[in-house]
Amino acid sequence: NEHDRLDGQISEKNKIIDKLNTRIMKKTNEHDLIDDDLSEKMQTVKDLLSQISDLTNECHRIDEFITNKMETREHINSQIKRKSQECTRLDSDINERLEVLKRLNNSIDSKLQQGTSSDSKKISNIKAKLRSLRSSIPGLSSEEEQTINNHISHLNTSPYYRISSSNLSEIINLCRLGIKSLRSINDNDSNSRKYRQFVDFIVQEVKRVTSSSGTMNFNEDSIISLTTFLSMYMLVCSTSQSDNLKYHQLIIQLIPRIPSIPIPELTSGSSEKEYSAILNLSTPRLLSNYINNYHDYIYDINSIELSKLNSKINSVDGIAFSDHIRQDSSAFVVHSERHVPYVNYSFYLEKVVNVMKFPDLYASVYSVLDIPGNFYKAVNRIVTTIMHPKIEVLLHGLNDNYGKINLKFNWLDVKGQIGCYLIPSIGFGIFKTHQFMFSLRIPMHNIPLSVLSFCQKGREFRCNKFVTSILNLRKIYTTDEEYSDYNDFNDIINETGLLLYHNTAMNTFEKHVYSNIGHKTFRTNYVGQLTEDNQVLFWKRSNEAICDNEQKGNTYTVTEVGMFTFDGLEAIYTFSSEENSRTLLFKYENNPKMNYQVTDIINCEQDDDDILIILTKDRQSSFKWSMSTNNTITSHNLKFANGTQTFTYNGYNYEIKNMDFDETYFTVTRGNNSSSKKVILIGNNSSRLNDTIHYNGKDYRRNSRTMMYEKINTNKH
Repeated sequence: NEHDRLDGQISEKNKIIDKLNTRIMKKTNEHDLIDDDLSEKMQTVKDLLSQISDLTNECHRIDEFITNKMETREHINSQIKRKSQECTRLDSDINERLEVLKRLNNSIDSKLQQGTSSDSKKISNIKAKLRSLRSSIPGLSSEEEQTINNHISHLNTSPYYRISSSNLSEIINLCRLGIKSLRSINDNDSNSRKYRQFVDFIVQEVKRVTSSSGTMNFNEDSIISLTTFLSMYMLVCSTSQSDNLKYHQLIIQLIPRIPSIPIPELTSGSSEKEYSAILNLSTPRLLSNYINNYHDYIYDINSIELSKLNSKINSVDGIAFSDHIRQDSSAFVVHSERHVPYVNYSFYLEKVVNVMKFPDLYASVYSVLDIPGNFYKAVNRIVTTIMHPKIEVLLHGLNDNYGKINLKFNWLDVKGQIGCYLIPSIGFGIFKTHQFMFSLRIPMHNIPLSVLSFCQKGREFRCNKFVTSILNLRKIYTTDEEYSDYNDFNDIINETGLLLYHNTAMNTFEKHVYSNIGHKTFRTNYVGQLTEDNQVLFWKRSNEAICDNEQKGNTYTVTEVGMFTFDGLEAIYTFSSEENSRTLLFKYENNPKMNYQVTDIINCEQDDDDILIILTKDRQSSFKWSMSTNNTITSHNLKFANGTQTFTYNGYNYEIKNMDFDETYFTVTRGNNSSSKKVILIGNNSSRLNDTIHYNGKDYRRNSRTMMYEKINTNKH
């Protein structure tokens, strides 16, 4: 029984073990299924991660694609805008030509009614003007005198002495020598008889050579020399009418019409060669027509070609995508990289001037006959304004975007003049005395102080190294010092007026085409002056600038109000920023011969020759700076508050503020109390010389000398 009982227990245990094994097997199978499922899930996750990675890469590719497309779109939009402006310019040019054609008949009829032949008095005046310019033109050298003597000797020994018909270059050289001889004849030189014999010989040779060989081989230089000689010969030597007509026919054959200035390619920039033909060939044709065919002369001076030149060098509102000189003497050329107009005077005062072969005859004919498109008059107006008669320096930035400031300009009788002058449209002002010169440029809305060159990444500061100095330089030049061009930024870093951040230039980021466009330049900026009797140059400029990173908001706003008199400079600077912990450096002293003073310092520190400007969020920094032209600092109580500039001069209080209805206009009020205050002058940035505006029921006409508007029919003060 005990045995059976044990067997029964064993059997029960075995059943329990079997059940346990079955359960273990079941659990094992379930675990295997879970492992399989987990493995499958893991593979699914891996597949999803791979898909996510692929999709992320695709998103990056799409983002890059979108970025490229956006840049392409911007480029295309820029091209569309440029083409649109080109079309607008062409439409304007076409409309202008149509207007010229409409006015042509009336103008021609009117001038023909005034006279049908040349005026002998004007002929005499042309010769007199030519004599007045004689000292500015090189005379005959000793070698040239010997050449003339040799030819005359041959003539005296052999009456049939001739020049080879095939030797065109010798004929042209003789014409150039003949022009110099004609100048001497016009001056009643003691050797006039000898020179007359020589020029008569040249005339005969020209007629003989052109009759036998024709003019097919004549290039532009040859035509310029030959026709200038013949027209000048008719002017100075007063030959018979029949002979004049022969010379006239040859001139008209060589110059069948007034040359035109070609429309430049928009991508090519400006070229002085465009001006060569019209400046050199128009004069002999116009002079010859004036003497021999007055009817054709009237047609010539009303031609589209001269009208087009006049619109380029006497422009009212500027010409898009083209070099031009405006009425207020601002001069623009097209930037070779950016293809936008920017201020550059060296193009006209050095390059275009130098293409003129015989400028004295051009100046005499165009000035006396008052011919439109007078380049001599345009240059005279420019040089009178921007240059000093003795200090051969141009304001930094007027020559180019680089460091050139020296300009030894010696052309005809054109010289800089003493006085205070403005070129409002580009924010230029200059104060010139016999001892010193001060000038500056204020950034004006949509007029760049300079155009930035394309730069390699990381070389922006070296590439556009002078941008800050062009904007901020405030320097007094004196007649007893010599000045050098700036070769690099180290040459200019210690000049007065400079604003620096970490001793580097600012506003030099290549993505901006202009140095100050793309940052806010306020429309309230102005430059003005009082009267010729009370010479005071004054200005206000506000603009945003970059410290080091525009994207991070590291910008600041500077407002400068200033005035310059015979006593020197007085200016107030105010700075604000949206960021903390920024410090600018302002150079206020660098010349031991000058007296400097800094007062009214707020949130700034004075250190040796510098002012440290602490830019703090929600707190302005400011100071007042004076730079004297003599041994004493003279204050004119310059102040700036609530947008109004005030100062005292010659016992009167002056207020300058922008108009409410148009902030590009400003008024100048004079008076020592509220009852005596009245607006005496108005200013703006228009380039028009002859302009009238209406303000508070009164008309104001622009004084073309001061470029300020004066009340009509009131006594000048």
